[in-house]
Amino acid sequence: MGIKYFNGNWHVYTKYEVILLSQSNPENYSDVAIDLWIGNDSGGYRIEFDPTYGAYLGVQFAGDTQYVKVRDLFIAGSEKYLGRLKFRVYHDDDGQATRTITIWSGSTSGITYDGWYVGDLYTSFTETFEKIPRMSTIASVEGKRALGEELTINIERKVENFTHQVWYKVWGSEWIDLGKNIGTSVKFTPSPENARLNVNVVSSTFDICVRTFDGESQIGRDEYSNGWYIGLPSGTQPKLKSVELVDKAKATKDIVGKNTFVQTFSEMVCQFQGMEGTYGSTIKNFYAEVVDQKMSITSNGATFQFFKNYGDFQVQAYVIDSRGLKSNVVTVPIKVLQYFAPMLTFEAVRGGGDQQTIVVRRTAKIAPLIIDGVQKNPMRLKFKVRPAYDGYFTENAGGGIDSRVINSVTNSNADLFGTFSADKAWIVEGTISDAYASFTFTAPIVGPEELVQCRTPKGTGFGKVWERGTIDAKGDIYSHNELVQVGRLTQINGKSIKMTGSANNLMKTGMFYSHGMSDLPSNLTGSQLYGYIQVNTHPTDENYVMQTYTPYDANVIYMRRKTPITGWQPWVIFTPSGSVSEWKTATLQRGWKPYQGERNVQYTKQVDGTVLIRGSCQGGDGSAGTLFYLPDGYKPSMTVYFVGIAGSGTPFYGGINTHGTVYTSQNVRNNWLCLDGISFKID
Repeated sequence: MGIKYFNGNWHVYTKYEVILLSQSNPENYSDVAIDLWIGNDSGGYRIEFDPTYGAYLGVQFAGDTQYVKVRDLFIAGSEKYLGRLKFRVYHDDDGQATRTITIWSGSTSGITYDGWYVGDLYTSFTETFEKIPRMSTIASVEGKRALGEELTINIERKVENFTHQVWYKVWGSEWIDLGKNIGTSVKFTPSPENARLNVNVVSSTFDICVRTFDGESQIGRDEYSNGWYIGLPSGTQPKLKSVELVDKAKATKDIVGKNTFVQTFSEMVCQFQGMEGTYGSTIKNFYAEVVDQKMSITSNGATFQFFKNYGDFQVQAYVIDSRGLKSNVVTVPIKVLQYFAPMLTFEAVRGGGDQQTIVVRRTAKIAPLIIDGVQKNPMRLKFKVRPAYDGYFTENAGGGIDSRVINSVTNSNADLFGTFSADKAWIVEGTISDAYASFTFTAPIVGPEELVQCRTPKGTGFGKVWERGTIDAKGDIYSHNELVQVGRLTQINGKSIKMTGSANNLMKTGMFYSHGMSDLPSNLTGSQLYGYIQVNTHPTDENYVMQTYTPYDANVIYMRRKTPITGWQPWVIFTPSGSVSEWKTATLQRGWKPYQGERNVQYTKQVDGTVLIRGSCQGGDGSAGTLFYLPDGYKPSMTVYFVGIAGSGTPFYGGINTHGTVYTSQNVRNNWLCLDGISFKID
């Protein structure tokens, strides 16, 4: 109940009372009445009006406006009941209702008498009504959040006799009805088959809808709770049954056994078998590796690279499905047999009483490749013989081996079949092979028996049977009591000996030509790796060596020495005085032109890095500024300042900055500038 006074001087007021008549839970509204009175204070002046000329009170409430008339008015310290107005107030969704009520007067300002007047009235206030119990809400979800696991939905209800109907949808399914007449909780188990609805994720969500009933009437709206996490059922990883490892290399696949391979030759192929996804997932990725060998493949049926090592290893493999889940790991033990190329060293010498037999002393070895106690790799050794300087090789069965039992012999002697004339030299070739490779080696020539002199129509042999050339000598040659030098310093025609490889290996006196050799001076360009090397050695100690090197296209000499203590020392450069590269003409700026009758402005660089500038110019901008630019390779590391000649012999000043800009700064004359004698060295 409240009172509000009019703004006149007659002390008139309105009294009002808000009364809750009833409430509807299903419809969420309250019926409300407002009773109204008009009166004046006790002891106040009497008010008598009949009629009041249309005076009224208006009430605005809950979106509705109603009026009550004052009619005749006889009050003196008393009140008159004006009547009751009824309104329907619809509550908010949560059952709350706080509303504004506005009361005002109309035509009351005309009620006046002898200086007294009622005046007008306006008031506004809020009224909060009793909350109407509304729909229930979802309090919590209990249980393991995974498909196939039981979950409990707990409901917070507002009225004890309310019941509920509950739905859920999971992993993108349609809504699934859990039934009606549910109290404060309901249990359910989402089927693991729902995982088939999206085979590309490892987790998803489920949504819940609760509808509240009071008897058969729905209370409020449906209540939703969305985005609850839920994972995959247990055991949803893809499965891999096995992998099959086979050797596709033609040289080895028919020799080795199951899961046995050969170092260097085998090409192991991995076939994944019995792999499958779960709940509709598909296999997307494959992976297998030889553990600790840095060998892996990522596709079904792929081939591993050749085995670099040998021994017992493990292959581990797994697959990954469309959800990104990794399967169980399958482990397969394998054996890699050691393989090395067939090895053979042998010498051939004369034997027998008449020295017409050739004896071969053999040391040979192959990789045995033993599987289940059986050697799978055969050892084959054959020899061929021919005269040293004519004729053809013929196979010789002597000294040969063909065995699946033997895999090595050491210093084993065998006679070649046949006789070999003592006055000829012979060449013996030995070929060793196994199941994968074959190599041929040649022994030093088996010479003829020693003779003092042997004359033939083609030439004479000294100390041996003649075989080639006009003179074929075995032993030292003397002339004028001096030993004739037989070591070659050059080619037979006197030209340098062409060399490749490392210059560090040139340890013999001679004249050589570098054909792109390494270990030359480090500052050489590509073309400068071709040039002339001279080597000088100590007369008694081969550990003391001196080398000089000159590129074929540069006027410079490099030198270095080697000693037993220091090894090869760094190369040292020697530059001939006055050695410069080609002079280049500068591109003048700001109107400067070459001075007629004198050298153009030019620049060059010596082999030691000194940049030289020369020449004269005229007719340009006489103020300080750029003359020309030096290109890369000619720019100083810090600004260089210089003095030139300008005009009638007066000096001018300039500089060269690190960007290569050659500029003037003071005393410039545009009739003549001379830049002769400017130089600086590039660090």
